[in-house]
Amino acid sequence: MDASKTITLLILLSCSVFFCNLGAAKLWDEDEPRNAGCAAEMMQRGDWVVPYFNAEVRTHKPVLLYWFMIAAYSVFGVNEFSARFWSAALSVLTVLMTYSLGRRLLGKMAGLMAGICLSTMLMFVVASRAATPDSVLIFFITAALTLYVWGTPAFGPTLSYSLRYPWIRLQEERQNAQASVSATGFPANKLTLVLMFTMMGFASLDKGPIGFLLPCAVIGMFLLIYRLPASQVNAAAEAASSETLPAAGLIRQAIGILNPWHFIKTCLSMRLGWLITVVLAVALPWYIWVTIRSDGVWTRGFFLEHNLGRAVNEMEGHGGTPFYYVIGFLMGTFPWSIFFLPMLLDGIRSLKDPTDSEGSADAAQHGVRFNAPLCFVACWVCVIVGLFSLASTKLPSYISPCHPAAAMLFGNYLARLMAGKQRSANWWPYASFAVLLLVGIGFAIGTGIIAEQFVDGMQPLTLIGVGLVAGALISGTLWYRGKAAHSVLSCGLCAFAFSLMLFGWATGHVSQQQQADQLVMIPGQQSEQPAIASLGTLRSSWVFYAGHPIDLLQSSEMEAKSFLQSAGDRFLLTSSSNAKRYKLLDDDTIEVIDSVPFFLEGDQELLLLKRRQTSTIVASRPETDRR
Repeated sequence: MDASKTITLLILLSCSVFFCNLGAAKLWDEDEPRNAGCAAEMMQRGDWVVPYFNAEVRTHKPVLLYWFMIAAYSVFGVNEFSARFWSAALSVLTVLMTYSLGRRLLGKMAGLMAGICLSTMLMFVVASRAATPDSVLIFFITAALTLYVWGTPAFGPTLSYSLRYPWIRLQEERQNAQASVSATGFPANKLTLVLMFTMMGFASLDKGPIGFLLPCAVIGMFLLIYRLPASQVNAAAEAASSETLPAAGLIRQAIGILNPWHFIKTCLSMRLGWLITVVLAVALPWYIWVTIRSDGVWTRGFFLEHNLGRAVNEMEGHGGTPFYYVIGFLMGTFPWSIFFLPMLLDGIRSLKDPTDSEGSADAAQHGVRFNAPLCFVACWVCVIVGLFSLASTKLPSYISPCHPAAAMLFGNYLARLMAGKQRSANWWPYASFAVLLLVGIGFAIGTGIIAEQFVDGMQPLTLIGVGLVAGALISGTLWYRGKAAHSVLSCGLCAFAFSLMLFGWATGHVSQQQQADQLVMIPGQQSEQPAIASLGTLRSSWVFYAGHPIDLLQSSEMEAKSFLQSAGDRFLLTSSSNAKRYKLLDDDTIEVIDSVPFFLEGDQELLLLKRRQTSTIVASRPETDRR
């Protein structure tokens, strides 16, 4: 299959998964409505600088995501689809970049399979269909690393740019890089450097310092290995292959990598002056502007609380063990993580062969004695997972920037499996399909139990588990019959069907149980300037769908009644249990306007209360009480 047909296939596949019923499900608490509501408030205020949500400065994230959302709101209106539009659109482009990287580094079929894997990878699909900054960050980090790979002679012919015309012309040429350039393993073309660091600057406008720290750490780790003297690498390889001291090679290579002088020289080779200049030119103006406009409130909250605080302290109950992200990686890359162990074994053995990948031949010409392309992809995964494992606050989405690289690793293994060139035992696919079978059975049983106890109407979701079971049986049967390519493609179809059913159908089906949006829109329909408060708890989605700020009242009967009795059109949101606890329903001055089931809160209801009109109060009292 030629490149144009492959690109068309990947566009159709990714668009089907990312855009199918994108706006059907309501925004999911808590992050989606916070981000979407922040962009809506900025648009309403006409303020493109200071992020606000619920009439307060939102210090959680920088501004780039909100700018994307405002642009979508201007075209599609303020709704779920427009809030998620750019996440899906940028994810399609990330899939194409992953294909480009995989094709250059690991081969044509590996690139195709990497694109398919990423398009159907669980947590990546979540990011692509969510109104969160994750897909934006993944896109710009992947773009920066794509420019690095295509501009570095270590991986083959580089891109050259012609500025003799008003536009930039890109042409691929195979050139013999100078020894000094090939030794650094870093792009020499200045325009490539500017574009690469510009991508890091935009990533920093999306999520802060990690926007440039993560890609720099990935490149830096690769260069620490790539720039080791050939003699030291060869000696380490010989020791590693020794039957008596297999760990000696790894120890010797680790000592070489951690050598302070080697570390300093590697850092200096990364054009730090260019990095600092370009990243600051892109991101610093807004950071200065928002600091001035918010009197430093945003800057202190973002850097001290949401960066330093999350790194050293467990926040909002999001902690975990050092192995948290190992489990998170396996869950996030499902269903392809069923091949994790054979992929790992195959990859370790392939790393020792400098000619095992298409891009490694060029590296071998410069004296590199290991599989440089595969090493780079492995560094991409290991550095990101390793760095976030050190942080105290942990969330599965934090390691999502490594998913394009994970897709390349899985894609490389699957391409080798299809060609019969895998370096792991032939029985491993049976184990992988058995895992898929067990997951499918567990999914079907689990959704049935959840439907019975927590969310009514989820019974049809058991069909998704049945689909996984069918995919496992079909793929296993094809592998048994010696049809390796058909077996892998069957897995791909199973992953596509799983993603489409789970995200294109099931999420919308479950979201029908969310009815709070109907309730919180009532105050805006009954009053031009409603005052809304919530007693005891406040969901971000209520603020977004209400279109008005909502105050959070402490659990106090006096505070709730005082709020309702104050002047103006006042509305109070509370759960049925809180209403009974504080005897709000026994007060004849308060009336229930409407109620809906409280999503994921068992049999509770969400009530909307309002002060009863004086004439209604008098009419409702007994005749003796009115004398």
